[in-house]
Amino acid sequence: MAVNLTILVITQLLLFLVGLLYIRWHINLKRWDKPFFSALIINTTWFVTNMVKELTIYTIIDQNLFTDLLIIGINTFLGYCILIFIYKNEWLRSLVIVGLAQISLFITLIFINFLFDILGIFLIEGNDRLSISKFAFFLFTLIILGVIIFLSSWGDKIQLVQLRRVVVVVSVIPGLLYLMVSLISYRESFLNNFPQILLISFTSSIITMVGAKQIAYTTIPLQELREHVTLEKGKSLLKVTNLKVYYPLLKGMLKRKVGDVKAVDGVTFEIKTGETLGLVGESGCGKTTVANTILGLLQKEDGDILYHDESVPNEFTSYLRQKIQIVFQDPDSSLNPRLKVTNIIAEPLKNLLGITNKMEIRRYVLRLLKEVSLKREHMDRYPHEFSGGQKQRIIIARALACNPELIVLDEPTSALDVSVQAQILNLLIDLQEQYGYGFLFITHNLSVVNHIADRVAVMYLGKFVEIGETNQIFLNPTHPYTQALLKSHSEIDPFNQHVKYVLEGEVPSPIAPPPGCAFNPRCVSDARTPECELDVPHKIKIAEGHYIWCVNPPVGSTTQILSEQHLSQPTELKIEKISEVSEDKNNYIPSIISITGLIFIMIGIIPFILPVFLMSLLIGGFIGLIMAFLLPIIPLLFQGIVIYAIYKSIKNKSYSRIWVMRENVPFRRAVINTSIINLIFVLLIIGMSDLFTWHSLFTWYGVLLILGPIITIVAGFIFQEYPSDIPT
Repeated sequence: MAVNLTILVITQLLLFLVGLLYIRWHINLKRWDKPFFSALIINTTWFVTNMVKELTIYTIIDQNLFTDLLIIGINTFLGYCILIFIYKNEWLRSLVIVGLAQISLFITLIFINFLFDILGIFLIEGNDRLSISKFAFFLFTLIILGVIIFLSSWGDKIQLVQLRRVVVVVSVIPGLLYLMVSLISYRESFLNNFPQILLISFTSSIITMVGAKQIAYTTIPLQELREHVTLEKGKSLLKVTNLKVYYPLLKGMLKRKVGDVKAVDGVTFEIKTGETLGLVGESGCGKTTVANTILGLLQKEDGDILYHDESVPNEFTSYLRQKIQIVFQDPDSSLNPRLKVTNIIAEPLKNLLGITNKMEIRRYVLRLLKEVSLKREHMDRYPHEFSGGQKQRIIIARALACNPELIVLDEPTSALDVSVQAQILNLLIDLQEQYGYGFLFITHNLSVVNHIADRVAVMYLGKFVEIGETNQIFLNPTHPYTQALLKSHSEIDPFNQHVKYVLEGEVPSPIAPPPGCAFNPRCVSDARTPECELDVPHKIKIAEGHYIWCVNPPVGSTTQILSEQHLSQPTELKIEKISEVSEDKNNYIPSIISITGLIFIMIGIIPFILPVFLMSLLIGGFIGLIMAFLLPIIPLLFQGIVIYAIYKSIKNKSYSRIWVMRENVPFRRAVINTSIINLIFVLLIIGMSDLFTWHSLFTWYGVLLILGPIITIVAGFIFQEYPSDIPT
């Protein structure tokens, strides 16, 4: 009974974790509007009641199909009652959630029971035919997994399915189940029947895959191809406030964080429909980082990005992917050399709009090519057959495919000659006048900016130093850095071929920028004072819509120094709000669970210390000696590290790094990963016990030893991270 009882406990613990993952999946899909702590309560209640039910029923009635169905019925009824009466869910929604949960748990239970049987087969030694069958089973499992996962993930439409991982899992299940049943039934003769086994396994999985994919295709939100919509000009499109993007500096084998590269450090700007904002500056000043952050390709450290006055989430939605597009700098690296132009331009139509009708796609691609002055014969050519300007036109056509409203142009003309540059710029201006697109134009070519931009922002070392209308910047440059950029611009003069002005000095490192104004080591302005080396630049109004960030006003001008309190005040309020929420979070339950796990490990490790010590000494040598003394201590050490990290995180209300994990791993995930590593060491200790079999696993000491890391994994799931618990 001890063995059966322990198997029952381990099975229920695994089902408990599957239940947590199931509800967490529902939370991520926005189908569960309750906190994760509610999921823990439901699963804990289910775990306790299920243990009592199964022990009672299996004691009175022997385990069979009837008792299993009876327990499933009771579980379904209990879960349904909890959702209806405690969490006030709708009856139909509750029935769907509970029904799917019971199906998932029932399939998981079948897998666990089969795994125990297969584990028993794999522990049998001395039988050569059985060993060959075990190897064949392992090989067939890999083949079925590889082929079915590839086939279920193949195709244009499946990429549009939100739950395609579910399709993959459902497709794999029948083949694996039949394979496991075949090994349990045939054993030594498993290899003799492999044609029949493989055929049935593949057939069942492929039939299930086809059905699952057809059902999944009905969930694709198909959209229609529409004509380009002309936007009303002058409306706010994108607002960026106090944007900060830092790259962590990692050092050593453990990737310890030693600092930050402040690529973007507090920039604020706005783009309206029908307007082009030119972003200029030296290479490495952070222009492309701003663009990548707006596009969701990089995580921001701080600040707000609003699109149509709504916050842009960290993970871009399909809608935002349609409305915000980019034209990259290098046309060659932006085009797939193996695809024809039609397929290249059709990619956003398939992936974002869900359109797969080939004739409809070709008609729309031809219309887009005509918009960018390309012809019908270009549709079926490959990228290498085009010139640089034509490739850039193809990229612009691809960006226009989904009717965008904002287009980020990351130096789109830097790789083109002057005549082609003019063609591309005129094309962009015509498209903007016709449809009202908003452009963020990134470049270091001042002539191009003067030709296309309505407003210009000048960046230096991750910060704006000047922003204003194009005429204001070019006719009245005020900041010393802007003046230096314009003076260093070369002109075509056959009588004077020397560059008139060269900005001396090197750009400071963004890792350790100089104190005060970052430009002060290179500044030659008459307004430069010793305060420039100490004070942070502030915003100074030069004219309406024209601002600079400097320590001192320009010499001989009457300017207005603006207080940025109105900019910092929302940030302060936001911080206060976050800290208030943080204080309300109660993370003492995870700490209590972790301490309980430590107690379980301390008790469970006792009978294993001597067997592991003797087994390690049998290995011999220096390694065996180290294992003999350290291996029993490692689970306690890992558990202590987790408890100490949780304690420090609660005490400081901030990120407390777990030193066995990478620096950029969020705290909750670090707790879970550390506990999983600890569980591996625990299983290693049990496997090295003096009994040389798995019987020690089925003692209460072994159960306690395994329970320690498992409940700490649960603690990691329910730990509520503080605002700074997720490092960049």
